[in-house]
Amino acid sequence: MISRLRHNHLVSCIGHCFECCPDDSTVGIVYFVFESLPNGTLRSSICGGGVRLNWAQRITAGIGVAKGIQFLHTGIMPGVFSNHLKITDVLLDPNFHVKICTYNLPLLAHKNAGLMGGAAVSSNGLKSNIGGRENEEEKNDIYDIGVILMEILVGRPIMSQNDVMVVKDIIQVSNKMDDTARRSIVDPTIIKECSTESLKTVMDICLRCLSDDQTARPSIEDVLWTLQFAAQLQDPWRHDSHHIHRLSDSNQNNLQEQISRG
Repeated sequence: MISRLRHNHLVSCIGHCFECCPDDSTVGIVYFVFESLPNGTLRSSICGGGVRLNWAQRITAGIGVAKGIQFLHTGIMPGVFSNHLKITDVLLDPNFHVKICTYNLPLLAHKNAGLMGGAAVSSNGLKSNIGGRENEEEKNDIYDIGVILMEILVGRPIMSQNDVMVVKDIIQVSNKMDDTARRSIVDPTIIKECSTESLKTVMDICLRCLSDDQTARPSIEDVLWTLQFAAQLQDPWRHDSHHIHRLSDSNQNNLQEQISRG
């Protein structure tokens, strides 16, 4: 069942093997065998010393993560929640497309076994409890996406909950100010690449994902839509910026001033 779980943004399980006890040949450990992705983690391409993703690629990576989580929540039955997602769980394939390499497989197996065993899910009260629990667990995954977006923005590892709280406060203050304040806290390697509107949109959804009030966090569909909108805002600006770099210095300065004024 797990090997049939296929999505463009999930690392595929391609097989399994057993480690048997030598005494009685009973199965001691079951190993899952996953596809190999050679380009490291999303963190290494944001904070590492190798190939660094530009702003457009980072938005695309965020969209890929959101699509993977959306599939786990709604694309299979029962949905898989509370995946404890970290940026180091997001790998890059040869084309630098992101794939989530760890998700809640034990929960998936447990739920499947329960349903196969004829668990009493016909009770309205049990359905209500399951729905409420899944909604809470969905919001936990949304929070984890917010932490990943935070690291995409600032370009440095977020190693603890204290880091999350400190950087969140900084983003909140900067986001209420002007574009200069926002750019002062983002990864220096992308400052000149991101449009004002695209940057603000990603900051907004990041802060919403990290809300202390679970009910205020967006749905996975909202996260996905907002990131796709940020990509749309960035795309025309990127083409205009490329055109500007080919103009004379005097015209370049005039156009850049016009862009900064919106």
